[in-house]
Amino acid sequence: INIPIFKDHEGIRFTGALKNLMGAVADRSNQTFHLGSDSSQDRDDYAFLSQSIADANLLRRPALSVGDATEVLVQGGPFGPGPVRNFRTVVASTDPVALDACGAQILGLLPENSQMLRRAQDHGIGTINLNTLTVVRESV
Repeated sequence: INIPIFKDHEGIRFTGALKNLMGAVADRSNQTFHLGSDSSQDRDDYAFLSQSIADANLLRRPALSVGDATEVLVQGGPFGPGPVRNFRTVVASTDPVALDACGAQILGLLPENSQMLRRAQDHGIGTINLNTLTVVRESV
């Protein structure tokens, strides 16, 4: 079971189920994902990071992903500081791509604009189609 907390990410725009898998890879791989294809660069290569995240998700697909959007870092992520917004939302899916598409939408992003989501969908990991999700919202 994968339980990501949705939040802003300066490079790939948001973190969710797909990127959460990076917590299960070795530190050296994680560094390579972030540094990119050209280690002589002194900056992140976000296209490479997006592809690396999609590729890593080919190794093990969680049986269930539960996305937490109760308190979300909406700017300044992934580490902050930045504003936090309470969306009072939890999303569950057997499809991590659809779950992240919903997380992107919660953050005000268009899922189809995410390189990471498009590449994961191209790999057959899941779909950007939000109709596969169950969304539970607390009454306000």
